[in-house]
Amino acid sequence: MQIETAGYSVVHVTTGEDAIAIVAGQPGAFDLILMDIDLGPGIDGIEAAERIIASHDIPVVFLTSHTEREYIERADRISPYGYVVKDPDGMVLLRSITMAFRLFDAYDQLKQSSTGPRLT
Repeated sequence: MQIETAGYSVVHVTTGEDAIAIVAGQPGAFDLILMDIDLGPGIDGIEAAERIIASHDIPVVFLTSHTEREYIERADRISPYGYVVKDPDGMVLLRSITMAFRLFDAYDQLKQSSTGPRLT
């Protein structure tokens, strides 16, 4: 997979339930979740991502073949850090991962600065 050749470590799971379980079982071990929407039987990727981010501060990027409005709107409700339509060479995906990390870091810095001490 091109993600691994770009230097990222990847943990593969095949169901939404497995994704939830592995993140819950290894808190702090994951820097980003790249989630497909179609995961077969059980909950889909959007629901799995929603459950994960309810208790873990991890950016989610959806990687999917879905371009239908219904899926995009559902995914948008959980404020993902990206929604990437699968591309054959993976370049768009790799750039989206980089952008998601930058956005997550900027958001984290903003949260820290807004909760820190203030001088008046």
